[in-house]
Amino acid sequence: MECIQVIVSWMDKQLSKTHILRHVMTHKIHHIGQLSVWTRELGIPPVAANFFNRTI
Repeated sequence: MECIQVIVSWMDKQLSKTHILRHVMTHKIHHIGQLSVWTRELGIPPVAANFFNRTI
């Protein structure tokens, strides 16, 4: 992936698009983990972490 730099509006520095994409992916994984913990506490099967084969 190209190392294209962008200036984000909430910071005074440049970030690469790769860095931003990695952050978004990591943040998604964090929320899937939260949902899995909450569903287990409710006795519901955990949320599938596999995005591509998820049925719901």
